This record gives sequence, structure tokens and C-alpha cells, in this order.
Amino acid sequence: MVLPNLAIWPRTGRMTLAQYLQDNGISFSEFARRIGTPHGRTVERYVKGTRVPTGRMMAKIDKATDGAVTASSFFEPTLEVAVAGS
Repeated sequence: MVLPNLAIWPRTGRMTLAQYLQDNGISFSEFARRIGTPHGRTVERYVKGTRVPTGRMMAKIDKATDGAVTASSFFEPTLEVAVAGS
């Protein structure tokens, strides 16, 4: 069985924030600057899933990534849920 690339959600075709940052060589601090938050730690928390961006911040992330990372990227099922539910 071949598992999907979890960096791009199968249903949406969107990337995770982690994959976008990695693919584009952007640090947490640099991306924080781009979305108007003073701390790279905030972006790191979004990437790790320990914090979910507000609606306003999700809109900024969408704009900063030219639509590659959208709000749905933060709410898709995890691999464990997807595999267990199939």
C-alpha cells in the first residue's frame, strides 16, 4: 500500500505550512514577518499544530503563500485518522 504525500492534502491539493516553508527555504522568523506577527515562535506553533491560527491570520497565511496554504490545511485529518477510517 502506498501512502499519500501528506505534505499535500489529497482532497484539497493544498500544502501544509511546514511543507511550504521547507520548499521555499523560509524560516519561521521570516514567515512571521511576512504575515505581520513579531515572533517566529508563533509560526513554529502553527507548523507543529500546537496552535491554530485565527481566521484573520489564516487569511494572511493564504495571501503570503499565494493560496498554497489555506485554512483547510489546518483542519484536514491526520494520517492516523485517514488510515483508520479507510
